[in-house]
Amino acid sequence: MRYLFLSLAMLCFSLPSLAEEVALDDFGASDIKPTASKNQHPDDPWENFNRKMFSFNEGMDKYMLKPAAVGYTKTVPKSVRGPIGNFFNNFRDFRSGVNNILQWRWRQAGHNLGRFILNTTLGVGGFFDVASSTGLKRERSDLGITLARWGVPEGPYLMLPFLGPSTVRDASMIIPDSYLELNVIDHSLTKWSVIGVQVLDIRSQLLDYESAIIGDRYNFIREFYLQDRRDKAGIDTRDDDFDFGGGDDWGEDDW
Repeated sequence: MRYLFLSLAMLCFSLPSLAEEVALDDFGASDIKPTASKNQHPDDPWENFNRKMFSFNEGMDKYMLKPAAVGYTKTVPKSVRGPIGNFFNNFRDFRSGVNNILQWRWRQAGHNLGRFILNTTLGVGGFFDVASSTGLKRERSDLGITLARWGVPEGPYLMLPFLGPSTVRDASMIIPDSYLELNVIDHSLTKWSVIGVQVLDIRSQLLDYESAIIGDRYNFIREFYLQDRRDKAGIDTRDDDFDFGGGDDWGEDDW
């Protein structure tokens, strides 16, 4: 499966929990329907299906991804894992810079692309983060956020196999977004090897944060994901309208 490793990277939000195993036959099309619960979350009409997919992802993480991440942290010293993480962050800075341009967030785009140029050159291909010492901030963004800034509704919350939490809008941008990162590597074996290391790097960084999840894990991850995406898009969750940046994002200093 061509996008397996890329998909596994998104399991960073689907942290391990239960030993419950869910058969693939349980994920029928009939499960993708609004629930009838009086306490149904307004953003999660497909909760029945999403919870089953969440359990499947949890099982995949428990038996495959987390053990690999634990082995990675035990065998690869921190002095090596740090530059590896910087390398992948450098690609994300480029992707974020392009998306911030599409959103007319000029200051953020300048920070991202400035970081990418400095770290790619002075930072030896991005393995060393020299840009942070210059005051350039990392301003994360992606095509899902770009669509949100353009006024595209997020749609229902959706738990995807392997990819973890998403929305209908964000899910539609996963493959296009991938072309703004590691697709610059032409050699297929090298590219997928690098993506495999990226998956381990992302998952290993989350090992120390698993205890932060409290209460119902599904609800916690859903609320965290939706709020984080809306914050990045500049959406005012106090009402249904989009906040197209306002404040400093559109100030004269950004032009």
